[in-house]
Amino acid sequence: MAAEEENLAKEASEFLHTSCQQLMPHCFKLAEYFRGTSCPAEHPVDGTKCKVFPVVTGSSAEFYIDPMLSCVGDIDVMYHYSSELAIPVGHPPPTQLPTDFDSCVKVFEIVDSHIEGYVYLYLAYTISRSKTKSKYVIAKYANRGNFVLKHDLYVTAGVTDKS
Repeated sequence: MAAEEENLAKEASEFLHTSCQQLMPHCFKLAEYFRGTSCPAEHPVDGTKCKVFPVVTGSSAEFYIDPMLSCVGDIDVMYHYSSELAIPVGHPPPTQLPTDFDSCVKVFEIVDSHIEGYVYLYLAYTISRSKTKSKYVIAKYANRGNFVLKHDLYVTAGVTDKS
């Protein structure tokens, strides 16, 4: 059985190597453009000042391959606020974060939904960077109740003449 699985893995790897081409350097330009960039923002839910960071995601970021059919393909870009973080439910709270994050960060727990590929984000707590150390500590637990992050405000955020 193990030999069959190993053979299948080799065949799949060979198929990908022969049928998919590695991304050309021009495809990395968008990812490189976004790397380290941010835009000042006002959080759409609570109005706090923060930053928005674009991140290239999806197959172009994960596999670094062009699709087999040249007419099919895209580059996915997601955004994250410097004042929010999502972690798997039950995961211990982070004590260190990249410098991109604010000194006060809302932490949401990722919970699987009843729909395959979709999740719920529940506000679990807020963490703050301690003044004496560069570590984050839990500042406030959220009364979770039924508070699920709704995407409506996020989708329409920043839809102004400036954007």
